[in-house]
Amino acid sequence: MLAVSGLMDPAMGGPGVFPTAPAGTEIQEGRHWRKSNGPADEYRRSVYIFARRLVRYPMLESFDAPLAFESCGRRQETITPDQALELMNGQTVAGFAKALAGRVANDSGQTPTELVNRAYRLTLGRAPTEEEAARSQAFLGRGGEGALEDLALSLLGTSEFLYID
Repeated sequence: MLAVSGLMDPAMGGPGVFPTAPAGTEIQEGRHWRKSNGPADEYRRSVYIFARRLVRYPMLESFDAPLAFESCGRRQETITPDQALELMNGQTVAGFAKALAGRVANDSGQTPTELVNRAYRLTLGRAPTEEEAARSQAFLGRGGEGALEDLALSLLGTSEFLYID
């Protein structure tokens, strides 16, 4: 999602980062977590997110990140409602979708056909089928101002984007 949205900081190495933790989560600024340093912390690969032994970053916890106090010979593979809710309603994913929509709008022409084609190529690596293109263009036509962000969010949540075949 970081790469597709165009937000990823490609820097390698360095200290762990502290992305902004959603309000109401177990991570509390000052006790377990430092204040974010802005984009320097927000847009690094997840491997650089600081690990506490008993506290995991909420989005990664939803996707089965292991606890840091024990070895993990094999990662669990689960599909849970929490994951779907995180993808649909999470602030982090919404930010990626917004950035992706901006990238799509800046990189291509302004016709709905060009916007849909660019969005599909960036997220799924392919052109949309005729049916997908027609539905997506119709959605953009009646969706209003935030329609491109909503389209980007829906593409980021598709099984084709999330899972490797």
